[in-house]
Order: sequence, then C-alpha cells, then structure tokens
Amino acid sequence: MRGALELEQLVHARPDEDGEACTVPVSPRSIAAQLPGLYQDDDFAQRFVSGLDPVLAPVFVVLDCLEAYFDPDLAPTDFLAWIAEWVGVDPERIPDPAGQRALIRETAALLSQQGMPAALERQLALHTGTDVQLVEGTAPYELVVRLGRLDGSVDRSELEHMVSRLKPAHLLHRLEIATG
Repeated sequence: MRGALELEQLVHARPDEDGEACTVPVSPRSIAAQLPGLYQDDDFAQRFVSGLDPVLAPVFVVLDCLEAYFDPDLAPTDFLAWIAEWVGVDPERIPDPAGQRALIRETAALLSQQGMPAALERQLALHTGTDVQLVEGTAPYELVVRLGRLDGSVDRSELEHMVSRLKPAHLLHRLEIATG
C-alpha cells in the first residue's frame, strides 16, 4: 500500500491537563511544512496550522489506506456489508466474517463473467449451497435451472429474482427445485 504508516508514526504521547500521558494522532503530512515561504517564519501561522494536524491525521491515514477498504480480505468487518451490496450479495446469510469475505471475493470475480452459464451456476451454488444444473428448455430461448434440495433459508421468489438478474436478458427461465 502506498504511504503505509507504522502505528508509532500515527500516535504521539503528550501529557494532558492532569499530567497523565495521552495519545494524540500525529499527521503524516504536516500542514505547517507545506505553507508558502511567506508564512514559514510566521510563528502564529505555524502554531495555528499545527493545531490542525491532529484533527486531519485520521483523514490522511484513511486516504493513504483507502484501497484496503475496497478489498474484502483487508476491509474492516463493518465495511463488509457495504462491499457486499456493491456485488449483489447478502452477507447476513453467512455469519462469520471469513465466510463473508470469501463470498464477496468470489462473487466479485464472477461479475466479469456475468451472463455466462458457468458464472450463473457458480453464483446460484454459492447462494443456495446446493448443486445447480443449467439445461436448455424445450421452448426456444428457454433456460431450465435445476437446483438440488434446498435447506429452507432461500425462498423461490428470491431465486427467481436472482436468476432473472444473472441470466442473459433474452432468455426465459424456469426453476426446477428438487423435493424430498
């Protein structure tokens, strides 16, 4: 990552009003050092903008590490739901963060193949946790989607919507779900 910073660079111990040590974020980019030459010798300007450094330090750190927020393997756990929405996944189906990360990663990779039979099969298998088979229907431009036995956590209308979203638009589709 560009501009990765060590924790020691981000925090500076300063005594508070009781004399106890407290941590204050230190900006990786001092604003005072970036002032025009006219203000470099001005003590008031230097002190004034130096007061902004601890306020802006967290912003600079987030911006330096921004790409990590979009990578499912590196993103904070509370960002996983947000990333999952981008790729059309319901992260609540898998309770543990490691499983959510894997689901998001694989779904994002499959988006480049959207509309292809293998991608549709894999997406449905990921979503339902069962075997999926795509077969040509008897009518022209008909796709039959055969699913193994479902555990009840996925309803038919949800699957219909998912197949409609993932299949090529010119195809009709029919769901066949195994029972018993």
